[in-house]
Amino acid sequence: MSQLTRTVAAVEFTIVYSNRARRWLIALLLAHVAYAVAFIWRSSFVVQGERFFCLFDDAMISMRYARNLAHGHGLVWNPTGERVEGFTNPLW
Repeated sequence: MSQLTRTVAAVEFTIVYSNRARRWLIALLLAHVAYAVAFIWRSSFVVQGERFFCLFDDAMISMRYARNLAHGHGLVWNPTGERVEGFTNPLW
């Protein structure tokens, strides 16, 4: 088998493999989004015909720290206050 033939075969395998991997990645991403939407919908509640969605305290804490980090203040609760560690979920 010549070098050119081996190179062409390797490129064809890579293209087929990357297309298959891309399809799996898209399928997994769509499944995750569907699960997240279902979870959010199931955790909501209706009062007098109006639907309310829950934000749990750990999620709110994480969002506040993320906002301050994105604005350049670091991982702090209050950007102008004392620097304290207060996030409850450093692993996720």
